[in-house]
Amino acid sequence: MKKIFLIIALGMLTVSGSVSAEPLPSQPEVPHRITLPQAMILGIIEGLTEYLPVSSTGHLILAAEAMGLGGFAHDENNELIHGPLGPIMAPNPAVNAFNIVIQIGAILAVTGIYFKRIKEMSLGLIGKNKDGQKLLINLIAAFIPAAVFGLLFEGIIERYLFSPLTVAIALAVGGIAMLATVKLYKRDNKHVRDIHDITIWCALIIGMVQCLAMWPGISRSMATILAGLCVGLSMTAAAEFSFLLALPTLGAATVYKTITQWDALASTVGLDSLITGIFISTIVAAFSVKFLIHHLTRHGLGPFGVYRIALAAGVLYYFAG
Repeated sequence: MKKIFLIIALGMLTVSGSVSAEPLPSQPEVPHRITLPQAMILGIIEGLTEYLPVSSTGHLILAAEAMGLGGFAHDENNELIHGPLGPIMAPNPAVNAFNIVIQIGAILAVTGIYFKRIKEMSLGLIGKNKDGQKLLINLIAAFIPAAVFGLLFEGIIERYLFSPLTVAIALAVGGIAMLATVKLYKRDNKHVRDIHDITIWCALIIGMVQCLAMWPGISRSMATILAGLCVGLSMTAAAEFSFLLALPTLGAATVYKTITQWDALASTVGLDSLITGIFISTIVAAFSVKFLIHHLTRHGLGPFGVYRIALAAGVLYYFAG
């Protein structure tokens, strides 16, 4: 129990002592309202891609652009505003917040599927289940790096990395990494197959690698699963730890965005659209998790790597024209 509170306290101290990034020049916002059909489409995409190693954020950015909910930023002379990697998207706080809030659906899906694990951790919190307590400590340790990194660089990430080009680059790099892992990963009996046997140092490494997923297109699921494999976990254990790590990571992001962007949500997203998006993402995410577990144990990550590279090529071709 002391270890749990020590890790939580350390994370809170680190976050509270962080310094905000220097403000960036303001850019024109995209004044669009999310309709019910658009909310349904975004809910399907969120539920389908949140746990698949293909990047839900990247797909949502591309979908928003395709539906006219996004656009490139222009200056007062109507010239494109460029970041380090080409033109950047005009910020749409409502769409960005909506895409985060509908992650509630993904959280509910994993909560239902892994209720037994969550019950173990609940008992561990009050000292009645040692395995649950250890798993809880590991998840908190893995969550802290993303919490700190996200608070430090949220503004920069949304302004400079939310663009089709950055998504395409991340998709391609992730796809190559996954194909390389297929070649290097050996299915033998030396892997850690029970998530209760994961050490806190392995959890911290997975948590630090998870920070890479803040670059849209990398994929939180891909980053954490690959990190799990690299520290010695079996494919199934790496996927399960990744799914459970989504609970504090997505939960914190959802609460933060709801609080900080509530005005934008309330003015451009109707309650019906929000509820619909969450409901659909819950149903689709549940099927997605089941599919991924079944797929990984039989086919591995290779097909997802090929898909990512093909999608990256398609995005580059589309926006180059």
